[in-house]
Amino acid sequence: MQMYKTKFEIFRCLCKASGRIGQLTIASALLLSVGTVYASEGTVGAQSINVSLNISNGTMKSAIEKIERSSNYIFVYNDDVKADLSRHVSLRMENRNIDDVMTQMLSGTNLSYRRAGRQITLYTKSEKTRIEAPSRRTTPAPQQKSATHTVKGKIVDAKNEPIIGATVSINGQKGGVVTDINGEYTLDGVSSKDIIRYSYIGMKTQTVSAGARSVINITMQSDVNDLSDVVVVGYGTQRKESLTGSISTVTAKDLTTTPQVSATNMLTGRVPGLITVQQYGIPGGDNASLSIRGFDNALVIVDGVERDARYIDPNTIESISVLKDAASAIYGSRAGNGVVLITTKRGRTSKPIITASATLTLQSVTAMPKTVSAGQYAELRNEEFYNANGANTTKTPPFTKEQVQKYYDGTDPQYPNTNWYDLIIRSGAPMQQYSASLRGGNERFSYYSYFGYTKQESIFKTNFGNYQRYAFKTNLDAQVTDRIRLQLSISHDVDDRNYPSTNVYSGEASLWGYFWQTLPNYPASFPNPDYHSYAGGGGTGGVHLVADRDITGYSQSKNYLTDLSGTLTYDFKYVKGLNFKAFLNYAKADYPTKIFHKPVTFYTYNYSNDVYTQQGSYYTKAALEQTQGYSQVITTQFSLNYEQIIAKLHRVKAMCLYEQVDTKSNNLSASRRDFVTASIDQMFAGSTATSANNGSANENGRESWVGRLNYSFADKYLMELILRADASAHFAPGHRWGWFPGVMVGWRVEQENFMRHTGFDMLKLRASYGQMGNDAIGDFQYLSGYKIYAMSYLLGGTSSNGLVSTGLANPNMTWEKMHLYNIGLDFSWRNRKIYGSAEAFYRKREGILARRNTSLPSSFGATLPLENLNSQSSRGWELELGTADHIGEFYYDVKANLSGSRAKWIHYEEPDYTDPDQIRLSKNSGKWVDRTVGYVSDGLFTSQEQIDNLTYTYPGGNGNLRPGDLIIVDRNKDGQIDWRDQAIIGKGTVPHYMMGFNISLRYKDFDLTMLFQGAFGFYKRLIFSGGENYYSFVYEKRWTTENNDPNALIPRLSGATTNGYITQNNFVKSDYLRLKNLNFGYNIPKKLLSKIKIESIRVNVSAYNLLTFCGLNKYNFDPESPSGETGRSYPLNKTISFGIEVSF
Repeated sequence: MQMYKTKFEIFRCLCKASGRIGQLTIASALLLSVGTVYASEGTVGAQSINVSLNISNGTMKSAIEKIERSSNYIFVYNDDVKADLSRHVSLRMENRNIDDVMTQMLSGTNLSYRRAGRQITLYTKSEKTRIEAPSRRTTPAPQQKSATHTVKGKIVDAKNEPIIGATVSINGQKGGVVTDINGEYTLDGVSSKDIIRYSYIGMKTQTVSAGARSVINITMQSDVNDLSDVVVVGYGTQRKESLTGSISTVTAKDLTTTPQVSATNMLTGRVPGLITVQQYGIPGGDNASLSIRGFDNALVIVDGVERDARYIDPNTIESISVLKDAASAIYGSRAGNGVVLITTKRGRTSKPIITASATLTLQSVTAMPKTVSAGQYAELRNEEFYNANGANTTKTPPFTKEQVQKYYDGTDPQYPNTNWYDLIIRSGAPMQQYSASLRGGNERFSYYSYFGYTKQESIFKTNFGNYQRYAFKTNLDAQVTDRIRLQLSISHDVDDRNYPSTNVYSGEASLWGYFWQTLPNYPASFPNPDYHSYAGGGGTGGVHLVADRDITGYSQSKNYLTDLSGTLTYDFKYVKGLNFKAFLNYAKADYPTKIFHKPVTFYTYNYSNDVYTQQGSYYTKAALEQTQGYSQVITTQFSLNYEQIIAKLHRVKAMCLYEQVDTKSNNLSASRRDFVTASIDQMFAGSTATSANNGSANENGRESWVGRLNYSFADKYLMELILRADASAHFAPGHRWGWFPGVMVGWRVEQENFMRHTGFDMLKLRASYGQMGNDAIGDFQYLSGYKIYAMSYLLGGTSSNGLVSTGLANPNMTWEKMHLYNIGLDFSWRNRKIYGSAEAFYRKREGILARRNTSLPSSFGATLPLENLNSQSSRGWELELGTADHIGEFYYDVKANLSGSRAKWIHYEEPDYTDPDQIRLSKNSGKWVDRTVGYVSDGLFTSQEQIDNLTYTYPGGNGNLRPGDLIIVDRNKDGQIDWRDQAIIGKGTVPHYMMGFNISLRYKDFDLTMLFQGAFGFYKRLIFSGGENYYSFVYEKRWTTENNDPNALIPRLSGATTNGYITQNNFVKSDYLRLKNLNFGYNIPKKLLSKIKIESIRVNVSAYNLLTFCGLNKYNFDPESPSGETGRSYPLNKTISFGIEVSF
């Protein structure tokens, strides 16, 4: 039974105890308290009762619910006022007359009320007709021509408990009746053509055609979409106040504040303990990685099945729940790193709502080093030359002084000054998103259908390509009979990535490596456009060629994703609260890829004699690589679910589930080179002499049994027990089953009598223990295997390939197990005047797979098997603190979260070190997992005298040291620089501390949201050269003989080899703070829209990654870019977006 009827349960108990006479007496008293509504404005009837109401920025509907729960008042209203109940109000009234509370709550709205005893009827001020409130509806006016009759009935909930105070009315007519203490009603004046409407707060509204029936009984279902306190958990939902696990929830409103291709980017800074890193800004590949509490990649479950979050359109998501502690144990073997539950939108009880939206996003680079000019490049090349050969060398420098000056002047076409950054990179690269959805339904059938299109272009001015996504989804819910419910879901997504044929992510052999090999002293084009200009580019000719699909070829990768699922639920007739659920999901992905390389020849040009000279070519003939693959996953679940309240104090909820997951995949690849022409990009045009092919197939499965029991006493003392058993084909028979228990307890302290007057509306203590596992070890590692040996043998004149063992097998290999302990506190004071949470956790991993390669001699003679050898521990904490209130019509909600975590090796398979320095630097057991070892530097040498006076020797001697070289500290004072002088110079490249600061402001129809996000306690390896060309800051911040700066960022160019050692000079802290999201929106007033039959119009402007505060700004590096590839990877984007959404 819903919480709204708690106050009537006492009456039912009294009725049963006092017999029929007592029941009539009590029912009469209740009817008298309901009374009669008078035609005059205001309230009449029995004396009013004082109530207390504390609500901050809550809906008017939630305020009504609070009044009903704390008093005997019943609210009645119809569809005319339902829309106004979504308005937000803030009230703080202690022991005040109900009329004072109602007057204050309805102030400034279009609503008024009438009170008759304990019934309060809400209506619009424009309503002229008197609303009737007693339990009988009077006969219509005499002029009504059609014959009428009386309809009686009873309204109950899913547990067959009577619903008291439900509204029964005729569609299109004013007035109505409410159900009595037994849930019964009598409605007069009903014609056979009338539609009777049944509604109650927190329940799905139902409409029934009257016909000639005189008795209509109704079973109402909970409206989950109407209850803000429902949280999605593994294999179900729970009331928020009953949660005992560490679960954070993000709603659809938060996920769509700024247009993004991937929903993972919108989780950044919103969930305590969630570490997100977005390394790239590639169209369609800019998703952030998700790590819960510093663990490895989290498991992502979408509508009950495992999926890749990259392929989920954020506009289809209803909510995201992040399971961080033992709550994730319900997913057993896959849940060791935490679980992210994504729930997509479904239909709801409402009229059909069509929503269309469009956004235009302009993308620019967050941070990326600029290139030097041609003159600076020539100057730096000469500087390197003289640093390497000495100032008095007789060798010829790369450029003469006259040539350097000509490059600076830029007036001679033979000495160009090409700014490749400005020529190639653009600001304002567009991304377009369009979507349309249909949502609505009634108590029997609801629906949600969505179509979305996204086109994201790159920051390149060349014909780089783009990313396109077509997303279609339909979710249907049907109440087939009173006891059978059916849910169907269909989705089909097409992801189309079109890039150049070159690697576009990062690395020396990538588009970005070639970018920094492209030199500014070469032109971008020639007078004759038929000739491609040579500009270096590491043998490719230059980035202007390899970044253009039309010139050097393309890479096309498509993903066709089809997902079908159905759920059948049957409610047992003779066991209240028991149902059977069957779930089936079929997911298939087809992923063809095609990479076509086109040959290109490049030239130099002599302006004086108009002669083009060939400098080389990139691919002499065309080549093609193709892959055709598919995968399918079939998930089957059968469960029994039971929920019941026993003796009004014991709330029991149980589930027993069987799950089976079958996976299958198949891949086929082929390639050919030496095409007869680059005009045909099909396999047959390639040379058969160069053909190659390969293929693979895989089948696997997992079988599971899951049990869960939730128990609460008086909704005050809470307990949840979980047990999951998983069988994985990754292990040998006898080792396949793993058992994963979880236990969570909670205490709602605010429900205790001693907390009654403290102002806390929530104060909950939680504790949990869970055991999870990991079977992601590859397939059939427990078996001995063979593979084809790469070398050929000549046997009897025939060349043949032999077989070679894949290594020793380990049939005893079994599950990695993770033990997770968590304690937590949730609180809210004065209706979220102050609210938040605090967490602390400890995780122990056992049986991490490793090989004994380092602890056994290399002469062992075979590839050693994986064994359950290593162990590790993690610990951390999370804090969240917020405040929400209003000042007049100005509403605010401000909250911050901060979290920290770190892991340590308990045991690491390694040699038994005895040398003190090896123990200090190399031993991992008992040490933090992310220590970084390097040398300690102490600035730069500024004189030869300083070098000559050194008391220690560099590797290879000190003869090559010069002013401007890096000073390496001899830490152990042994007179030489070697590995023993290394120290721990920093942590790892993953943040240890995450921070989020959310600001939400609203004034009338305007709203503003801001999200500041930060990451701290991590380091990056910087590279100061992406290739032959130079970063602009190298020219500006390098050491020279002129500045002789001992603290210059860049040591002497072409200096000593020790300048490249890993030190705190190039392995630096990368802490940052970003203005991650900024959104300003305006909702067109409904008064203006009602005239044109439009439900709502919202316009907004938003920004993403707008500002970044970081120590790496002086290098123009982004703090999230890959470590060791700074400046040489596809940069992150900052965006500004303009959007409009229309509903009608």
